[in-house]
Amino acid sequence: MKTGNISFPHPVLGISNDVIGEYSATFGVALGKDGASLRINHKLNNPEYGELIKKKMAIFCVEVHCVKTFYRRAFETDQSDQQIVIPGATLRDRVEVEFFVTAAANLGAFSLNGWHPDYKGHSFDLNKGTLLAYGGKSSFMAETEWLAAKSVSSFMQVTKGKRDEGPMDILLNMDPVILILSKNDYDRFAHLNHSPKAAPVFHSALVFPALVYALGAMLGPEKDEYEEKKWFQALQTRRETDEKLRNIDWTLDKVPEIAQIMLGNPIERTLGSLEALFESPSEE
Repeated sequence: MKTGNISFPHPVLGISNDVIGEYSATFGVALGKDGASLRINHKLNNPEYGELIKKKMAIFCVEVHCVKTFYRRAFETDQSDQQIVIPGATLRDRVEVEFFVTAAANLGAFSLNGWHPDYKGHSFDLNKGTLLAYGGKSSFMAETEWLAAKSVSSFMQVTKGKRDEGPMDILLNMDPVILILSKNDYDRFAHLNHSPKAAPVFHSALVFPALVYALGAMLGPEKDEYEEKKWFQALQTRRETDEKLRNIDWTLDKVPEIAQIMLGNPIERTLGSLEALFESPSEE
């Protein structure tokens, strides 16, 4: 259902100020090889609409739409907490999720006290399925192995460049993001990468600066250039579904903080790894 720039002939909670109160929804996504599991929490702040749901006259509705696979389905519930499981084969790349309250039965001469005064004295005959409240929309990325890993480093690929020595290059116009090391640096990286103790160090030395660079591009004036990239959409999904990241203002000055949260405090883990390396016998 598309609601943008639509004017409804009847009051809709969440559209302009037609109805006193609020309806919103938050969701989290667990991605795996078998599909996507969505956990939705519906937050309805309007006693009259809440009573309609209790009486089975209205219902929460979540519409899931995948453009790439043409998948579109509505999932209904009368509970504030909802879980939806969708097989992985039906979803690919960007998936849109939209939240509604709809009529669960025909509502004749429908009128509520909490409507805007402009509707005072008016009633409406609404059919089953009619939109009563709108809770907004969000999205996530699905059926991509490096996305399902839930690791920022999983959608960054380290490759060997043509120069023998020199600084690292970062390419954002690729999927995944490409980190190009000089030949000498890459050979040392490939050798050390076999040690699990080296992973936190690489997070700080390689992944962290690359993520800061990507976030800066995502929030900068030229962000339109990267919006269709999967890494961009993956970061956007994390922004919308991660509780810690939702509580931060996504502005350029917050990029270092955002990157450190995404990587799970990489500086602390790097220092711990270095301590372990110096305190234990060197690996052959």
